[in-house]
Amino acid sequence: MKISNQANATTSKGTSLSEPAAISSSDGQNKGLLRNRNFLLLLGGQTISNVGDIIFDTSLTLWIATKVASGKPWAPLAVSGVLVAATIPVLVVGPAAGVFVDRWNKRKTMLLSDVMRAILVALLLPVTGVSSVEVQIVAIYTVVLLAGVGAQFFSPARVAIIADIVDDRHLPQAASLSQLLSSLALVISPALAAPVFFSLGMQWSLMLNCFSFVVSLVAISFVRPRPPSGEGAPEHSRSFLREFAAGMQFFAGNSVLKTMLIAAVIVMLGAGAFNALSFFFLTENLHASPELFGIVGTTFGMGTLAGAILASAFASRLGLTRVFSYATVAVGVFVLVLARLSSLAPALVVLFLLGAAVPALQVTLGPLLLQVTPREIIGRVVSVMGPFTSAAEMVSMFVAGFLASTVLKDLHVTVAGLTFGPYDTILSGTGILAIAAGLYAATSLPRVVERSPGTGSGPL
Repeated sequence: MKISNQANATTSKGTSLSEPAAISSSDGQNKGLLRNRNFLLLLGGQTISNVGDIIFDTSLTLWIATKVASGKPWAPLAVSGVLVAATIPVLVVGPAAGVFVDRWNKRKTMLLSDVMRAILVALLLPVTGVSSVEVQIVAIYTVVLLAGVGAQFFSPARVAIIADIVDDRHLPQAASLSQLLSSLALVISPALAAPVFFSLGMQWSLMLNCFSFVVSLVAISFVRPRPPSGEGAPEHSRSFLREFAAGMQFFAGNSVLKTMLIAAVIVMLGAGAFNALSFFFLTENLHASPELFGIVGTTFGMGTLAGAILASAFASRLGLTRVFSYATVAVGVFVLVLARLSSLAPALVVLFLLGAAVPALQVTLGPLLLQVTPREIIGRVVSVMGPFTSAAEMVSMFVAGFLASTVLKDLHVTVAGLTFGPYDTILSGTGILAIAAGLYAATSLPRVVERSPGTGSGPL
């Protein structure tokens, strides 16, 4: 169960920011989306890969919390460390990766990234039999960090290649379908992860993720994107620093991007803590068995599936900026309600509603970004936003893990009849931050959107 900071940026740049996003039914290049072989190959490979990734992520949490650091007071900090290790590459490698992705062949970049990550995950197989806790922790963090490096090249390349294989008029449908299948993976994967981990062991979870990378690799190898047109093509003869500076300068000069970034950073300051402590909230506050962690994730995934179906309909009626703002406030409210619960059954209802609100953020943030960003600098713009939101998430994860393991470890106070412990107190803070971000977006985004020309143009 994870609130993501990755926007699904595969929607059209041609729709208005201030008006509802229109979804065209006409065929691009005389080919409907569901008859687009390249898109279906990419979508199928990524869906299987998403299933493997979620099983891997869930199993890592279970491995550390129930095996490696079982019964240790520093277990929350150890779980937070995995998330921090995954975030460091976004900060260190992400900005530079965007420049190279804009230069390189997108398909080959994705292929090499998949090969690298499959090998890295396979290297954890012998570590599962090691008795030393220190060796296991170091190996886990190292693999997660290096795999994150590969992801920094894969993700912007995937965003860019969508524009080469899907006609502009079909990009909104492509985004909705991608989000729908991502949500379906969130339903399936947690339900598989816990039984696989507890019945078959961590080795099988690792092998399943390796297999998912192989499937993605094979699917991408058959994708044949159209070559980029000469007009507006990147000038690869320019220096790295100039291209990097051009991306930063464009971002800094675009009011829509800056407003979106501030709202996203505030959200991720809370989301990091939620992601790091969800397992411990389940076992301590909801008094549920660790084996039910997969059920919690599946319920959240079912909510995201419902939300993915409804998100585009709401965007068509209300507009992207309103849906983004309302959904952000809704996330905060649901997290606040969840923090006050003490049993699993009502928590599952709230988790379903929370999951339903999250896709609206992912479906709207990506279109807003693409509508103001020229295609030739998409990689750089994505790589500028990523480090800021990931830095906020990393700070949140570290602070939450540190507080839960030290300062707030023995917290038990009653205020106005409400009892507060370490995990529900931290989760309450995350809910307040999300509400603040939604209110900021509601008051700021419509204002800057009205001044936006619709598509950005910056120094290239």
